[in-house]
Amino acid sequence: NNKLDKTVVINPNTAKHVVKAFELMASGIYYAEEVRRTLKDDGIYITKQKFLDLLRNRFYYGIITIQPFQNEPEMTLKGIHEPLISEELFNRVQWVFNNRKKA
Repeated sequence: NNKLDKTVVINPNTAKHVVKAFELMASGIYYAEEVRRTLKDDGIYITKQKFLDLLRNRFYYGIITIQPFQNEPEMTLKGIHEPLISEELFNRVQWVFNNRKKA
């Protein structure tokens, strides 16, 4: 069984909430906790840490990270899955995070 031979199926109901979270965060108007509570109001419960991890996960714009294995280094590659968001939207959310910390 090849380690790279994995299929990922994204629940369409969950996907729309992930997209909403990225869009709200990218606006720069909301704090992560406000967006997380909005999702909770929509029936999607996620812990604070898991939510922050989600917003930093490049998987959502199509990048897969393969953890180091034996003597192999960590690898990132373009997944064959359909990205939920654009790389630009992802980068905007990271920019909001990084600049909010400095404020």
